[in-house]
This record gives sequence, C-alpha cells and structure tokens, in this order.
Amino acid sequence: DKQVNKLTNNWNTKFWKFSQAVKDNEGTIMWLWIASWVAFNSIIWWLSESVWVFSEFEAKMSWVKAVLTPTTEEFQKLNNKSIELWKSTKFSALEVASSMEMLAKNWLNTTEILNWANEATLNLASSTGAQLTTAADIASSAMLVFWKNTKDLNQVVNSITWTTNLSKFWIEDYWLALAQWWWAAKVAWVNFED
Repeated sequence: DKQVNKLTNNWNTKFWKFSQAVKDNEGTIMWLWIASWVAFNSIIWWLSESVWVFSEFEAKMSWVKAVLTPTTEEFQKLNNKSIELWKSTKFSALEVASSMEMLAKNWLNTTEILNWANEATLNLASSTGAQLTTAADIASSAMLVFWKNTKDLNQVVNSITWTTNLSKFWIEDYWLALAQWWWAAKVAWVNFED
C-alpha cells in the first residue's frame, strides 16, 4: 500500500510538473503544433500534386500510344524523349507529352515526332511565347496545309516566328488565321512563303 501511494504520488508530481511546463510554455507548444500541422499538410499537398502530375503524364502518353500505335521500343523512345526534354528545357514533362499528343492528332508518325517535330515545336513555343500544345498545333497544321515535309518543319517555324515577331500578329492570331483560312490557301494552291 505504501509503495502504491509512493508510486502514485511520484506520478502525480511528474504530471503536475509536466502540466505546469505546458502552462508556462503554452504559446510555444501551440506554435510548434501549428508548424507541424502546416508542414504535414504541405507534404501531403506536394505528394498529391506529384501523383496527379504523374497520372496526367501517363494518361497523355497512353493517348499518344493509342493514336500512334508504336512498337514497344518506339513508345519507350517517346517516353524517354519527353523526360529528356523536360530536363533540358523550361517545359514540364506533362507539357511535352501534351505536345506529342497534339502532333499525333495532326497525323505525324512516331519517327517524325522524335526526329523533327519536337525540336521545331519547342523552338516555336520558346521564340513566340506560345503554349507548347498550341505551338505543336500551329507548326503541324501549317506543315500539312502547305504540303511541307517534317524535315522542313524548322523552316516553317522560322517563317512563323519571323511573321509574328515583325508584325502586329500574336501567335494566337496566327493560329486563328490558319484555322479559319487554311481551306482557302489549300484550294488556291498558295505556297507557304506567300
């Protein structure tokens, strides 16, 4: 009985000292709790954003795979190319995958995307300030409308850049003009340089 009382008194004393310390440092403990809560939520937000971006990237690449129907080796090259461009440019892997998706929608094949179209699209987006997907659509559409080869795509991009930089056209204006008047240019056999 004496031992139980001694043990109980000992715990009561320790608890009282602990509660007194908490009371004395109430503000500090509250700030520590708030800081840890903010840090925990920041980590959770960062993880959820990372998972979202990764899943979006995978979805874009799956769509590219469905449209192009590349071999396993070609798809791996596309995947590696998008990651390589993400690491070496200002564009994210998701933006690069989205541009590949647009190029595939505009009837370019895997070889054309890997060898010429990605570089030309990046150049157009960088030099005009366009979104990468918009640049991919403009470059590939201009190429198709004016019967250009993908090997000529850098020339097409240089001409578009020159036109938008030396005129009052913004790249979006060029895009809209191309979208609305492509059929007239094609029917009239207007060449690209005109």
